[in-house]
Amino acid sequence: MVLSTAKNLLLIGGGHSHALVLHYWRSLPGVDLTLISENSTTPYSGMVPGYIAGFYDREECFIDLEELCHRSGAHFIKDRVTALDLDSQTVRITDRSLSFDLVSLDIGSSPLVPDSVSSPWVIPVKPIGQFLARWEEIRQIHRPLTIAIVGGGAGGVELAFAIASKLQNSQIHLIHQGKNLLPSHNDWVQQKALQKLEARGIKVHLNNAVVQVKDQILSSHTGFHLTCDFVLWVTQARGASWLRSSGLTLDDRDFILVNNCLRSVSHPFVFASGDIASLVNCPLPKAGVFAVRQGLPLYRNLRRSLHNQSLVPFRPPVNYLSLIGTGDGRAIASWGRWGGRRAVAMACQKLYRSAVYGKIREAHTPSNCFSVLEEIRTYVAFSETLSLFGRRD
Repeated sequence: MVLSTAKNLLLIGGGHSHALVLHYWRSLPGVDLTLISENSTTPYSGMVPGYIAGFYDREECFIDLEELCHRSGAHFIKDRVTALDLDSQTVRITDRSLSFDLVSLDIGSSPLVPDSVSSPWVIPVKPIGQFLARWEEIRQIHRPLTIAIVGGGAGGVELAFAIASKLQNSQIHLIHQGKNLLPSHNDWVQQKALQKLEARGIKVHLNNAVVQVKDQILSSHTGFHLTCDFVLWVTQARGASWLRSSGLTLDDRDFILVNNCLRSVSHPFVFASGDIASLVNCPLPKAGVFAVRQGLPLYRNLRRSLHNQSLVPFRPPVNYLSLIGTGDGRAIASWGRWGGRRAVAMACQKLYRSAVYGKIREAHTPSNCFSVLEEIRTYVAFSETLSLFGRRD
């Protein structure tokens, strides 16, 4: 179907969902597709702990966005968006403005680091690309280090395991303000993670909210103090500051409010996915798995919107398999209230039932079967896209 008038579709940000949109994209007559990204490559977040631990090299877990654009027939602009004008339907980059008919944002989240802990030694883990640049500097330091990781969710726990594996003579501290690590996981997974952390010599400090970092001394609200070389901040995030003046309806942390079709609740020509999106009816954790799952629905809805067709809803899973890497080639599996081998069994059973009853509509095609099975095996749902630029074992 050829559109009666030419349309400009603009993708802002090279996040997981947009990488998949580009992977699925097939030329649509009358549509000019452009991606704007600050970086020409993007890492898959699920592989970052393995990259830090040394299990993957860069080519295996980074996606070449420029090459993806070339393969899909899209334009690529390496630049930073500084403003979004919804009245004129334009975005501002460094030296010019670009117009659009339809725009999609997948720009991730920005760190929310309190002023009291902001210092040259505090390194936010998001954006991931910037963190990895600092990590390369850290791992070149040839002496034992003391590193504090603030945040006891899955990201902080995996990071602690990975760094302990890579910097074996360094001292790693994991600091969490809650009484339990991995608060969104079940009791068995929480206890197993704590046992493994302690067995690896990683110091865990629960019920400690970090209130200050000054002169490389970290302080918590309990009076706990720690002198450290670096503090890695793996907690709290918010949307980009320039969104506040855009006119989009945002939540209390500046994330874009979208409906279950990933469309802005205030502007029908705006879509959002990944961390920057906040589903009105179903708030989700800020995790790469959801950005990956949103890729195909977003692709379909962008095309449908261009043709003024009804949109398809994104249906997040009630439970999903989470593999928490322990930095030694192993992982703790979590699925709802199940943990360990039972969690993997439940996930495989769910996959089987979905395939049998046709809930995975594309399961009959080899590429999509492989992608779903790869999620069970390593939680790398970007397997097809990654294989364009690196090895796939």
